[in-house]
Amino acid sequence: MQTVEHIQNVHVGDGILRDPFLKQNATSQLALLDRETYDAGVERIKHALTEAKKKTRQSCLMLTFGLRCFLGINPNKKIELEKTMIRKLAHLNFVTNDLSRIIDFYVDKLGMKVKFTLDNEQGQPFGYYFECGDSSFLEFFDQKMASEVWSGSVQELTTGTQYKHFCLEVTGLDEYCEILKSKGVDVTDISMGMDNSRQAWIADPDGNQIELMEYGPSSLQLTGK
Repeated sequence: MQTVEHIQNVHVGDGILRDPFLKQNATSQLALLDRETYDAGVERIKHALTEAKKKTRQSCLMLTFGLRCFLGINPNKKIELEKTMIRKLAHLNFVTNDLSRIIDFYVDKLGMKVKFTLDNEQGQPFGYYFECGDSSFLEFFDQKMASEVWSGSVQELTTGTQYKHFCLEVTGLDEYCEILKSKGVDVTDISMGMDNSRQAWIADPDGNQIELMEYGPSSLQLTGK
């Protein structure tokens, strides 16, 4: 079974080629393609549009059509989507009182790269996204600075208390939240985060916080700084 992004933007004819979600860094699925594969996908879309014009019919296309072409799938073939809309573990979140030591360990010692930072109004970085590969990250916040940005509390940190939440990347966030609500799960309203990604929050029966995140064309997880 192959899956595609759950996006339903509708276009007529060549309009699909102007959809921002078809840019290579627009979704994690396309961002992982090498340039040759991406260009081949664009050519498949153009070929399909040309064939439609030869048959003198106007094509009304959904973005899913474009993503199928990128994957080399017959765009007219019905694809069975997986029941789950969860794509992967997006990130684990931790807080720290010593960002400099954290950066030294993960960057200088482990060799990880900083994808982007979240900065306060003074332009000071208080959050770091360390790349783990395949658009997954470790997210670290300076506890005091983060509390000033989001009006949180500063607590004593001991071994094991620095972990705060984990995040799941999902597709079709609006629909997924409605499904969860229909099953009795309490879900927050969807909002736009400082990282330009849409998010909602739930909790498991033990109270562990779970962030649900949907990437878009301007998500820092895909574009970087």
